[in-house]
Amino acid sequence: MAVVGDTTEILRSLPSLNLPDLSLVPAMLLPALTIAIIALVQAAGVSGSIPNPDGEYPDPSGDFRGQGAGNVAVGLVGGVPAGGSVSGTIMIQNMGGKSRWANIFTGIFAAVAVLLVAPFIEKIPMATLAGLLISVGFSMINVPRIETVWNTGPVLLGIMGITFVTTLFVPLQMAVGLGAILHIMLYVYQSAEQVRVERIIIESDGSAVEAETPEKLPSDEIVILEPFGSLFFAGAAEFESDLPDVGDARHTVVIIRLRDRDEVGSTFIRALERYTRLLQAQDNLLMLVGLNQQVIEQLERTDLLDLIGKENVFLAQPRYRASLEQALARAQAWQAQHDEA
Repeated sequence: MAVVGDTTEILRSLPSLNLPDLSLVPAMLLPALTIAIIALVQAAGVSGSIPNPDGEYPDPSGDFRGQGAGNVAVGLVGGVPAGGSVSGTIMIQNMGGKSRWANIFTGIFAAVAVLLVAPFIEKIPMATLAGLLISVGFSMINVPRIETVWNTGPVLLGIMGITFVTTLFVPLQMAVGLGAILHIMLYVYQSAEQVRVERIIIESDGSAVEAETPEKLPSDEIVILEPFGSLFFAGAAEFESDLPDVGDARHTVVIIRLRDRDEVGSTFIRALERYTRLLQAQDNLLMLVGLNQQVIEQLERTDLLDLIGKENVFLAQPRYRASLEQALARAQAWQAQHDEA
């Protein structure tokens, strides 16, 4: 019968301090970065899928800090990188673990066992360890979570199925990494697809009504537009394609409302620059309302603020729609001046 000792020798001693060879850093930098990303993704998956016994929400940032500190310490004694372990977490919970101290005491008990009974550990049958892993594996099956993914939609179900099948043929960390990459690709695709631009019409009683964005910009009007969705990368291109065609429109003011945008990307800024130039070439005007100070600083650093005009950019106000009302007053005054001319 195969035993643990047939696979490896367990020394009756604790690991000694082993400082790393810094000359190997350039060659190992990329592999180390890859391992770190996969380990962090795996840790985030474990943290999010297994609830804390005390009912608190998981803290992925805290888990990352603890994992990083642990791996630094492990590297100083010649150990291998460690990440979040679903099987280890389930096993500790099944044994009654309630807090982080369970992991600490597990390490202490493992060190004591190595020092006192290492020869006996080598006699443990491999079939016993295999049975333990099978038992833990079955306890890891989260039926409610599978039902949630099943009922969410076919795309997420497909990602779950691909990740599951991949775990049967490649190491677990690679399968988890593949699942994370697929989720990132899905997020980027959905972010671009979910971008839309709505027109806001202010009624005579002051109420705001959403309407369909016109394909072509009308002349001598004030058109209020508000984008929804992510305005980064492909989303910015989708936003630009949804803007009304300037065509032959003249003396029209386009007001774009960007409230609750903490920052914008360079792709979106370039799209605004191109649309601003198209409007100004036909004697039209672009205004931006509801911006926070950080976005205004971005526009200033990229010279877009000078192109639009500082008087046509309105900072978000505590009172809802206050900046929009200021822009409407400015737009009406601008159009009145053009009518007189």
